[in-house]
Amino acid sequence: VPEMHIHGFSPEEVLYGSKRSGWTIREYLAALKAAGVGSLPGTSAEILDTELRRKISPGRISVDQWTEIIRTAHDLGIPTSSTMMYGHAESPQHVVNHIA
Repeated sequence: VPEMHIHGFSPEEVLYGSKRSGWTIREYLAALKAAGVGSLPGTSAEILDTELRRKISPGRISVDQWTEIIRTAHDLGIPTSSTMMYGHAESPQHVVNHIA
């Protein structure tokens, strides 16, 4: 369906795809855009504070990797969203770090 908007591929999925394909993140995102992806969900973020992520999401995408993918998507004209999981182990400072 040509008019369908595809909001797909989380930053963690982009990281995985770029590693598996041997492409850079920029190349992988450009290929997704060329294939029709219209925007990326900002899932996999949980909370963008390195200290807290190490506790609640060990082995998952890092804050730096997540941020690089989102920034690269924006550079390529791919809009994104972002989510924040809260109400568990975070402090107000962790929330501020996520939003900043």
